[in-house]
Amino acid sequence: MKLLADVIDDPDPSVQLYGDALIAALAVRMFGRADSEAKSAAKLSPMQLRNAVSFLEANMPLRVDLNTLASLAGLSPSYYNRAFKAATGLAPYQWQLQARIQRAQALLLSTKMSLDDVAEATGFADAVHFARTFKKLTGATPSAWRKDRVS
Repeated sequence: MKLLADVIDDPDPSVQLYGDALIAALAVRMFGRADSEAKSAAKLSPMQLRNAVSFLEANMPLRVDLNTLASLAGLSPSYYNRAFKAATGLAPYQWQLQARIQRAQALLLSTKMSLDDVAEATGFADAVHFARTFKKLTGATPSAWRKDRVS
């Protein structure tokens, strides 16, 4: 602003051009900051989040796509993705994957189901895919995890 104040009364055309560039830079800086703040502040309302979680849990073990979740909330997919992540700390797909692993953990503890059956019940393609994902998220294979907790 001080630079702009210094050139505002100068009749030299080159200085006027410099002043115009300063005004443009200020406008970009002001509107750019407001835009990024608005994007980072986007969150689902508590009701939208409850509805999303209920829908995801009711449709487990199926994978629910982003477009379906966004349309249920009446939002665009890109906005919904940002808002869901801001509300939960996870993207919708990551949240679903974590919820499927948590359900698998409950099944591993409370039943004697085989790993193939647990994989199928939680929506994984097969036991290998399930074991790889489980280990990635928990640090242990499903059978080792179960063995450590069930005696």
